[in-house]
Amino acid sequence: MKKKIFSLGNATILILFYLLFGVTYLSAILSDNFTIGDNLKRGTTTTLGLLVFISIILLFISLIYFLPKVKKAVVFVFKQHKNITSIGLFVLLVLLQFLFVTVFHPKIGWDPSALINTLDHVNNRAYFSLNSNNLPILLFMSFLSNVFQLKTWLFFDYLTIVMVDLSIIFSVATSYMIDRRYFAVSLYMVDCKIKPNT
Repeated sequence: MKKKIFSLGNATILILFYLLFGVTYLSAILSDNFTIGDNLKRGTTTTLGLLVFISIILLFISLIYFLPKVKKAVVFVFKQHKNITSIGLFVLLVLLQFLFVTVFHPKIGWDPSALINTLDHVNNRAYFSLNSNNLPILLFMSFLSNVFQLKTWLFFDYLTIVMVDLSIIFSVATSYMIDRRYFAVSLYMVDCKIKPNT
């Protein structure tokens, strides 16, 4: 009976995992940001960087499909040594996140600006009367700034990276505990989703 309940629980978690990641990837693919050409909905056009990025991906896929040596190399790196490769990619992307935030940490965003300014004793009663849902995060930020004696944008940017990456580690560790065979796959999925400005 216990084995059946455990198996049912594992199956339910796996179904939810694939369902939620499927929705995430579908939403990303259908995003307005990936519309090639003029985007009439948002009034924007595709940037040169996005076109280059898409072209590189298409070229890479074509090379894998048409050149057997490239396919063997990809299988060797990403399948036969999947654990080492996935962990290496994750570490590289985390380092790139810190590098990106160190170089570009713009002070933007309505909510973050209000929260940071309030920590510097700026009167934001009007903001919090309309956005009272942000009071708990303000209290948490105040606690952290008192503990570390820091109230800068860069500190909270770094803290955000640490918390996001910790959540990723816990998520991947959960998939590892459920079924070790899917460890590298789940880490690859995470690697594809990590953005430098996370």
